[in-house]
Amino acid sequence: AISTAIASSMIPSAVAAYTEGDDEQWNYNVASGIKFNMIIAIPCALGLTVLGQPVVRMLFSSSNYVLGGHMMTVGATAIIFYALSNVTGGALQSIDKMRIPVIHSAISLVIHIGIVSFFLACTNIGVYALLIGNITFPILVFILNLRAIKRYVPSYRQEVIKTFFAPLAAGFWMALAAVSVYGLVGFVIGSNLIRTMLAVCVAVVVYFTAFLLLKGLTKEELFDFPMGRRLYLLARKMHLMSLIGSRRDNAVHYSLEPIKLPFFIEKCLVDGVAVFVVTFIH
Repeated sequence: AISTAIASSMIPSAVAAYTEGDDEQWNYNVASGIKFNMIIAIPCALGLTVLGQPVVRMLFSSSNYVLGGHMMTVGATAIIFYALSNVTGGALQSIDKMRIPVIHSAISLVIHIGIVSFFLACTNIGVYALLIGNITFPILVFILNLRAIKRYVPSYRQEVIKTFFAPLAAGFWMALAAVSVYGLVGFVIGSNLIRTMLAVCVAVVVYFTAFLLLKGLTKEELFDFPMGRRLYLLARKMHLMSLIGSRRDNAVHYSLEPIKLPFFIEKCLVDGVAVFVVTFIH
């Protein structure tokens, strides 16, 4: 739902930029839409991967939450690709290619039916065949949409490090914190509801802190978020705003030299330790 809303809100400004022939602004609108989606979708997917069974047990305690939890863990990856397929579909609509996302969805649906039918007929994985199909469907839609964008807008470039690796790195520490809290609280409290809610609350704080420590957002981009000014004030109280640059220094512009990946990985590990220190101090 969030990815669909972001895709819809992105279309008017992207249409205006494309109509005026401003490729740089169009690139920024689309790249920002994808980035905002990944900031939300990646931690959601990682959170449901590590807390799949507790979440299912909390919501559907009378059902077979063990099987449901396993399915949630396996299928959580689909969240990321559904978000990507929605935004890239919106990008194609903004350049007056309304039919292309529909055609791509139809192609992916045919392949989806073939994959699910094959695994149901030729393997014993049972209901997990549906999960495989549910993951491959948005992946195919995203790949086809991205190829079409590259074909119709050759200048399009997507910043990768802060769009994908920063949320993944922050999400890693978030998932580690969530699992640790859920397990440690279990020694004191037996209630799955309380353990899950505490784990989720700590996960939100750790992810927010880690992502800002990794300089994944500029001040201007933070303001573009829902409740962005409140998040900004919260970050100031946590003494994290000094770590955030301006759009001029840190935006999704393609003339800037990209961050070197080995340095980024090292920074993720170092900042991960700092996350827990900052979290417990505040």
